[in-house]
This record gives sequence, C-alpha cells and structure tokens, in this order.
Amino acid sequence: VEGVVTIGAHRLPGALLELISDPEANDGYIVRMRTTSDAGGRFAWDAVPAGAYDVVLHHGSARLAYPILVEDHDRVEIDLEAQEARISGVAQLQNGRAVSGAEVVARALDADGRVLEDDPWARTRTDPAGQFDLTGLPVGLYHLEVTSPGLPTAVLSDVEADLPGADHPVEVVVGLGGVLEVEVLDQDQRPVGGARIWLRDASGAPLNYRPFITGPQGVLTIEGAPSGNVQVHVEAAGYGTPPDQIVRVVEGATVPLRVLLEPAGYLRLIVVGPGRDPVTRARVDVVRAETGEVVLSRRPLRRLRLDPWWGYVPRTGILDVSGLSTGFYEVIIDAGDTYEETRVEVEIEADKRTTAAVVLGDGG
Repeated sequence: VEGVVTIGAHRLPGALLELISDPEANDGYIVRMRTTSDAGGRFAWDAVPAGAYDVVLHHGSARLAYPILVEDHDRVEIDLEAQEARISGVAQLQNGRAVSGAEVVARALDADGRVLEDDPWARTRTDPAGQFDLTGLPVGLYHLEVTSPGLPTAVLSDVEADLPGADHPVEVVVGLGGVLEVEVLDQDQRPVGGARIWLRDASGAPLNYRPFITGPQGVLTIEGAPSGNVQVHVEAAGYGTPPDQIVRVVEGATVPLRVLLEPAGYLRLIVVGPGRDPVTRARVDVVRAETGEVVLSRRPLRRLRLDPWWGYVPRTGILDVSGLSTGFYEVIIDAGDTYEETRVEVEIEADKRTTAAVVLGDGG
C-alpha cells in the first residue's frame, strides 16, 4: 500500500498515517501499521495481509479515513488529500474602528495547549476594513496574534480552524495599551546595554518572539504594551538571569521598571553511578527553590523567548550551567529506570562556580 499526501496544490510531509482493520471485514478496529509521510509527502507499507482496511490520515485534530481492499500479491495505490481549514475574522479597536494593515499570525498548539516553537502555520494582514482570512491550515486549535505598529499585540488562544462553511469568524479587539520603560543596571548602578527582554501576557502567551534590546544607556521603551499584568524576563551576557518580574500596565499610562543584574554564577554538575562511573545522557531540571521557576529543563520549555532548552549530561558525566543569579536552586536528575531520580539543593553565588557531585542510586 503506497501513496502521496497533499494539501491543496502542495505535498504534505510529516503527516501521521495509520492502517486500521475494517471492523466489518476483520476483527474490529486495530491499528495494523503506522507511518509518516516523507519530505515528498509519500508513504508506503509493505507485506500487508489481504483484507479490508481504512487508511487514516491525521491532520491537525482531524482524522480522515479512506477505505481500501488489499488482495494477495496486490499493489494498492491511494492518494490522500488533507482538507484545508481556515480562520477568518476582523480586528478592531475598542471603539469599533477597524485596525487595517495589522499582521495576523496563526501558530499551532500541541496536545497540551502549548505554542509549538516553529514557524507560523500561516500569516496575513488585515484589509482596510480590518478583516483577515488565514487559509491552508490543518483542522485544529491555534494561537492567534494580531500586531499593528503602535498598538499592543492582541493574543487569542484556542482559536479553532475549521473547514470553509463550518468556520466561525473571530473578533479581535485591540487596545491602545500602555508604555513600559525598562531600565537595566548592574550591581554598581551602571547601565547594561544589549540586555535582551521578553514579555508575555497574563495568560502566559508570549508577546514577542524576538527579544527587545536595551540601548547603550540600558534603557528600553516598549510602546503598546497590553493592559494588565505583563511578565518581564531579562537576560544579558555575563550576568545572572534574575527572576521574572510582573508589572501592571495601565491603558494610556507609562509604567517604569528597573531591573538590577549581578555577575553570573555558575554550576558544575558531576553525575556518577554507584560505581563512580560517569552517567551519560542523564536528564536535568534546574528550578529556583523559592518560586519553582524553571531555569534549565530536560524537556522543551515554553519560555518567553521560546528557545527549547534541554539539560542533558554529556558523555563525561559533567554538565555546566551558566547565567545563574544568586540564590538557591533545586537540581532534579533522571537517568531512566537504571537509576533513582535524585534531587539536590545548591546555592549559587555571584561570579563564582559551584560544583555539585551527585551519586545516583540503583533504580528499582
């Protein structure tokens, strides 16, 4: 059984396909084989027993089934077309005035509702009436962003893309926002230029996918910040990353924020087994002991800047973590079923390296 998966005029790579037995002809719905389409949208299964099957194409949150009949020594070719969904709507100010020329971006969500960290599925701009239409999307839920110069980015989560005719227009209300003035200083009250700043709103949705950068005087003015609580994350080379700060932005007002940085502290983690041999590929989380804020993660992390961070111990059994601010951290080490999960607390000091040697116990 072989074929090609397309969406519109394009071939669709990475689509999940399942070969499922037909309940009327075989012994109930059972997934017999599973594969994904290659870079050219092609897929194939070999040595398929004779019988009736459904080829199921998973596309976004949609499942499309195509019945086939396989006979002995037969070759079945089937081309599958993923249906295109869309998101349409209108962007306007609170007074009902249309927001024209705004960029509208749709980003896919994973099964846990987190924004996937790749390029947007679709983007467009609003017309003079503020209307927009995002097409060519897989059926499913999306994170929608509407950005217009001088206005705060409007963010909507769990926006559904549906088939034409079944979709419901989305209304996006864009506020005027406020102004956030951030000043970044070092421990001697000197300005820190080139500091990188990320924002996200009260729902946890990121407001910028590329960092804002402070000028030579350590100052950055961000216009059009959305009203409400905004989380501010600051990083700078050579300095410890402080805990994120929450500021309350008021519509039409200027809100000042001063962030103090200190020289970075460093953690060297040495991980060995009961026989003192290095443990490789152990997965590591580092979190702030007081707040639980994740600093380093063994799994993709929904950070403000959306860089996926992993902590994996290399073959030497030694993992170096930099850019830590002064304070206490909990280190969580998981090396699979072979060893017990281990947690240790470490104290980090500015401009110093802390070494923690951890001996993992046998698992089970």
